[in-house]
Amino acid sequence: MYLRQMSRLDPSERDRLYARHETLMGARGAARARSLGGGDRPAEALRLRACAGVLISVAFAQGADAPLRSHVAGQMASAVLNAPLPDSADLPTPPPKAGPSPLRHASCREAILAAATEHFRERGFKGVLLKDIGAEVGISASAVSRHFATKDLLLAAMFNRAAEQIAAGIASALAHSPDAATAVREIIGRYAQLAIQCRSLIVINATEMRSLPEIQREQRRRHHRMYIEELRNVIAQAWPELPVEETRLRAAAAFSLINEVIMDDDLTRRPGLIQELTALGIAASTPPA
Repeated sequence: MYLRQMSRLDPSERDRLYARHETLMGARGAARARSLGGGDRPAEALRLRACAGVLISVAFAQGADAPLRSHVAGQMASAVLNAPLPDSADLPTPPPKAGPSPLRHASCREAILAAATEHFRERGFKGVLLKDIGAEVGISASAVSRHFATKDLLLAAMFNRAAEQIAAGIASALAHSPDAATAVREIIGRYAQLAIQCRSLIVINATEMRSLPEIQREQRRRHHRMYIEELRNVIAQAWPELPVEETRLRAAAAFSLINEVIMDDDLTRRPGLIQELTALGIAASTPPA
């Protein structure tokens, strides 16, 4: 409910609930840091948010029986909470924070997509009008409609764009990996990079499916099953002793934890977040030794 219906709330109520959520997550992170002897509180907030993504994924899983889901969820949560994160000294220095780019799309269609993606992530699909998007681009609502006849079609175009980029990342990872274990790491790493670099697009892909018309909604479900199956397949090859349903749970959780973390504005400002998300995703997808 929290992930899928929040965008339907009045903006002031949505902001109040977001603030409450962040307060709770911060308190939990501080408590866990104290239990570890005063560790890195921001890192603990990252782990807890990733852990929430794991548990949400398992809660929505279909096909696996409850004992297996409970067992695997416990393993994955423990792995995420305890996996070593990359040392900040080993991470590349992030570029200085810049304001909005002065560069604009030459294509009006692409400019509309870019503006709508940011608006939909910030205010939810229901909270944005075509005239809002047009104002951002410098055109009228009727001019937006010449490129996208309805707001539904505009949202569907975003989902198609996300699907193309995710599928391309998976294909590239498989093409450049010498073995299954490497492919697991590459798929998760490339998805983490895409999620950070195209954050608004991936957040919309994860949260606005119910705003799509039914035909596009079913298409999005097929795409989602494809991503999970591709990662599940290489997890199964890397660890052939695992039951099929466990490999599917682990694959879905790896994607879900990344999606959950990038919804947090503060966490997305962490330097080295791509590498951290990759490490946590690999921890969730890897069975205990």
